[in-house]
Amino acid sequence: MNRDKLFLRTKIFILLSFIFSANLVYAQEIISGKVTSATDGAPVIGGYVLEKNSPNNNGAVTDFDGNFKITIGDKNNAILIFRSTGFTTKEVSISGRSNISIALDEDLQELEAVVITGYATESKKMSTGSYQTIDSDQLQESVQNSFQEGLQGMSPGLDVTNASGSVGGAVNIRVRGTGSLSSNSSPLYVINGIPFTSYPTDGTGNFGTSYNPMTNINPEDIESVTVLKDAEATSIYGSRGANGVIIVKTKQGAKGKATWEVNYSQGINRPTKKLKHLRTNDWLNYVEEGWDNAGTPEDKRILPYTTSASTPWYTDDVARSTDIDKYDLAYRQGQSMNASVAVSGGNEGMTYRVNGTYAKTEGILNANDNERLSFAGNFKFDVSDKLKIGINTNISTVDNSQYPTNIYFLNVQGQSGGVFQYWNNPTGLNFIRNATPQLPVRNPDGTYFQPTSLNNIVPATDEEYFYHKSTSMTTINSADISYKISNDLTLDAMVGMTYTGYEREVWYSPFISTVAIKGQCDDCFGYADNIKQARTYINYNAILKYNKTVGDHSFDGLLGFESFGEEQKFLSMKGVGFPPTNSIKNVGNAQEIIEWRSGQNGVIFYSGFFRGKYSYKQKYLLGVSARADGSSRFGAKNRWGIFPSASVGWNISEENFLASSDVLTYLKLRASYGVSGNAEIDQSAAFANWVFNSQSYGNYPGISPLRLTGSTDNIGWERAYSLDIGANFELFDGAITGEVAYYDKTNRDLLAKLFLPPSQGGGQFITNSGAIRNKGVETSLTFNMFKKKAFNWSLTANVAYLENEVLELAVDPSVLEQSNGLALPVIGGSVASYQMVKYMGVDPQTGYEMYEDPETGKPYQFEDPARPTTSEMESLIQPIEGKTGLPNFTGGITNRFNYKGISFSFMFTFRQGNWIYDDEMNLMAYMRSGNALTNVPQQMYDERWQQPGDQTDVPRVIYDHPFGKRDPFQGSRSTRFLYDGSFIRLKNVTLAYTLPKSVTEKLKLNNLRFYVSGTNLITFTKYPGWDPEASNSLGNFSPTEANIAPGVVKGNPPQAMQLKAGINLTF
Repeated sequence: MNRDKLFLRTKIFILLSFIFSANLVYAQEIISGKVTSATDGAPVIGGYVLEKNSPNNNGAVTDFDGNFKITIGDKNNAILIFRSTGFTTKEVSISGRSNISIALDEDLQELEAVVITGYATESKKMSTGSYQTIDSDQLQESVQNSFQEGLQGMSPGLDVTNASGSVGGAVNIRVRGTGSLSSNSSPLYVINGIPFTSYPTDGTGNFGTSYNPMTNINPEDIESVTVLKDAEATSIYGSRGANGVIIVKTKQGAKGKATWEVNYSQGINRPTKKLKHLRTNDWLNYVEEGWDNAGTPEDKRILPYTTSASTPWYTDDVARSTDIDKYDLAYRQGQSMNASVAVSGGNEGMTYRVNGTYAKTEGILNANDNERLSFAGNFKFDVSDKLKIGINTNISTVDNSQYPTNIYFLNVQGQSGGVFQYWNNPTGLNFIRNATPQLPVRNPDGTYFQPTSLNNIVPATDEEYFYHKSTSMTTINSADISYKISNDLTLDAMVGMTYTGYEREVWYSPFISTVAIKGQCDDCFGYADNIKQARTYINYNAILKYNKTVGDHSFDGLLGFESFGEEQKFLSMKGVGFPPTNSIKNVGNAQEIIEWRSGQNGVIFYSGFFRGKYSYKQKYLLGVSARADGSSRFGAKNRWGIFPSASVGWNISEENFLASSDVLTYLKLRASYGVSGNAEIDQSAAFANWVFNSQSYGNYPGISPLRLTGSTDNIGWERAYSLDIGANFELFDGAITGEVAYYDKTNRDLLAKLFLPPSQGGGQFITNSGAIRNKGVETSLTFNMFKKKAFNWSLTANVAYLENEVLELAVDPSVLEQSNGLALPVIGGSVASYQMVKYMGVDPQTGYEMYEDPETGKPYQFEDPARPTTSEMESLIQPIEGKTGLPNFTGGITNRFNYKGISFSFMFTFRQGNWIYDDEMNLMAYMRSGNALTNVPQQMYDERWQQPGDQTDVPRVIYDHPFGKRDPFQGSRSTRFLYDGSFIRLKNVTLAYTLPKSVTEKLKLNNLRFYVSGTNLITFTKYPGWDPEASNSLGNFSPTEANIAPGVVKGNPPQAMQLKAGINLTF
């Protein structure tokens, strides 16, 4: 019995020993394998391989080839978790295997995990800079004319403003604030590796808004847009990176059979807002009240043009019975259409994508149209395992016509040497206020009523009497080659050429023109011009790229050389004096050629650069870069500039204490500091000392000095010194992702364009003067609220806070190039600060305006409060603290829902803290006299002071008020017309349905999608004008005004609300 028990115990002991020994064997089992991308088979570098529920956070990291080894316990029951940024997480049961190969699917919401940086690409995990990538689907949702519009609200720190609702008009973009005085503050655009200019093609704003060359880039050809913001990201672009860099990558082909894509959409465009103005009954009451308040004698109470000898039929009775809303004649409901066809495919030796697009947009203004025809072709050739060649081409033509936003005032040299000054009508949009409701449009015989006045806007919409047409052609071509010298070393080279040709024609009928001061001809009626411009850019570079991993150490670097050359040519001719007919319109038929000009200039940049990056165990990151630029824009003493940067990063989630965390699944801290530059000034600014001027000496032309003091050799680079500290994180395995960053950027040696009288050293020149600081915080969060097979909901929000401060200013800001003195940089304040008279409201007893006395802070006592004098008002001008043309907060909020084949998204954008000075409101607020009477907004009429005790901010109406001048003096502009420009806008709503695969397969289609969308649907704002999304519209749209006076507007057309429906299909 005892022997049986002993035998049983011995068997149990042997069995337990076997089990225990087996477990020891299993605990030492090594599992190896490889992780690749399911999309292209590329190795997944730096991916996590974790043993699920491991008590000691057991895990491994894939190497440069995607390989891994991990020691685990029970390989029969263990489960491995494969996780990598940019891919969906996958759990795999080992089931006794010793080798496992896994292909991870791309996470479509994390495609930005691989970012395009300067001259290279890298994983977002390994980057140490501040980047933001917007893919094509996100971009397309809000695009109307240019891809820039689709960037609005998509990236923190990226401030996108459409200058107006004019089709083909300029889009102003600032990355982390404005840091210049007279230099172009727009970011550098790089399209498929080629720098592309964002300068307006037609710099004059007299006939229409400046034409935006970015409308030549077809948004449907774009695959992604990457915004580079900090010094680590931009210093590699040296002298052109101070304002940020926007990298555009176009769509490429993929291996496989040919795939066709067909897209078509059609929509309607309407003004987002139509400002209500007075109709005839209210307008007549308004004028008569002004007469009464001014004590106007009965014989002077004459309505405009009712006693004109040229229109005797137009009497006081006819005027009072005429009621026409002139704004309805300027604005319209436009249409838009876009159609494109693309084919892509390839084999082992090559891939290709070819696309053609036709788009036409009718703007919300009559006679404002834009028509684009474009072609794009991208080809990639795998010549061998070592040699790859790429060819990219993009060709587009754009026909654009503009409704005039201003009358045009010529002041140019006449053929015989005299100065010719000439008013050209019809009335532009800035003067639509003169088109009062009681004025008719046509005479009884069908001709235009008072066509030479500033009161009839309709001829501007009649091509027989006026047109402003332009045609532009842009080609962007590049060829690149990549040769793999060894496994670690690659040589890349690229040559690119961009050409933009532009031609503008303007015609004013002799029937609608008025001579102010005649030239050499007696009857110089009618005007025509023809302007041609051509810009050619040649860019080439050669780059050695090195990539090596030795154990836990990874090295990544590049060394390159680049050359960039730009040549501009222009030819223009302007003439007046045409026969009394609308059939002869060519400028060559003009009786007098009043201006003829031609010119050619250019610039060359030579650059050498390098970037090096090091990582240890993919945890600790270090990066350095430097670029040396030489530019022909500067004199010999300052021709070369060096722009270095350094950055560090720490992937904390790689540490053992976080590697298996289910909460904080990714965390990286990063910091960078560096220098970038700005050289965006006139091509010959450093060498120009003299100018041929049509008014140099007593209205006779001659050569005059641009400067009498200072050396042009002293002009140097504008530099931006940038600090960036940030963190990227992911919670709950991608349920929440985001980043936060603090930046502090100081621009020094600012390039300033000055206008000095000869007594102070000469007229117009460039100098280095001052410093501007921009600092702020940026945050971006994405919440994947639900991520199920049938239903997904994600919410993305980004917000940026900005402080702009002028630190130094070595010149008097009043001599900066500009057309008004309303906005000037102030030390300790913003670069876009305001200075004007401070409005204190209306005296409730008298109805007169009250203005602050800067010395006492109390209302100023005028000698005659009904008619303040110019000298009195000029003495009250003062800086306006706390109000600037730049916003403090910008951002966007996007919701996306997907349920089976149905998708729904909507996005809000916002801009807070900026102030708009509305000069159009100022010009309407004070009643003029005679034929110059204007209309006023209904709100101003309803809220005006009428009797003692009225509490209002709108003063009593006075006929022939001293402020009611065509060109108001500086002191007449006050904070009464300085408005809060903050707004929140429902930027886009899109509803789409994609047919199920079971249906499309029967139709022999790969995909079929229908959608409807709306853009600029609702706006919440306190701004009483046309649209709070506007930018400077005075003068000639110079960089100086765009920088220091972005909030000064004058009748800008509102943004267009667009409703469209479309279809996308592939087969």
